[in-house]
Amino acid sequence: MRAGYQRWRDLLPDALLPDLAARQLALVQQMTALQQAVAQQVAQGLYETLGMTAQVTRDLDGVALTLDDDVHLGFVAESINLEGAWSEVRDEQVILLVQPWFSAEEIDQTILSAVKVMHVLLGIHPPDLDVEAHLQSAAACHWEAPPLAAPDDDTDSSDAASPTR
Repeated sequence: MRAGYQRWRDLLPDALLPDLAARQLALVQQMTALQQAVAQQVAQGLYETLGMTAQVTRDLDGVALTLDDDVHLGFVAESINLEGAWSEVRDEQVILLVQPWFSAEEIDQTILSAVKVMHVLLGIHPPDLDVEAHLQSAAACHWEAPPLAAPDDDTDSSDAASPTR
C-alpha cells in the first residue's frame, strides 16, 4: 500500500466494525421501503386522476402502466420523457421510473406528465368526467369579445391617453 493511503477499515472506529453489515442492511431495507412507497404513491395518483391501473414493478424502480395492445409504447414513453418524467419500455410495458429521493413535487410531476400524455395522445379521460356534458357547458360559456370601437376622427392620440377626458 502506498504511503499516505489508508484502508477504509482503518478509518472507521473499531466499535463500528462489528455491526457495520447490520447497519448497511438496515439502510438497504429502509431505501427499499421508501422506493416502494414512492412507486405506490405514483400508482395511486394515476388511479385517482385517470382511473388507470398501474402496478409497482418487481424491482420497485417504477410503475408499469396498463395500456391497450394497439398503443405504440415507445412513442408513449418518449412523450412522457418530454413532459419531464422518466420512463422506458420494458417487457412490453411503459414503466414510469421513480427514485426513493423523489420530493413531493417530483412525484406530482411524474403523475402529471403521464396524465397529460394519456389524456392528449390516447384520449383517456378521468372516469368521473362526462366529456359530452363538459363540452356542452364549455360551449354554453363561450364568450366573444365585442368589436373595438373605432376612435373618433377629431380626437388626437394625446387626448385619448388623457385620464381627465
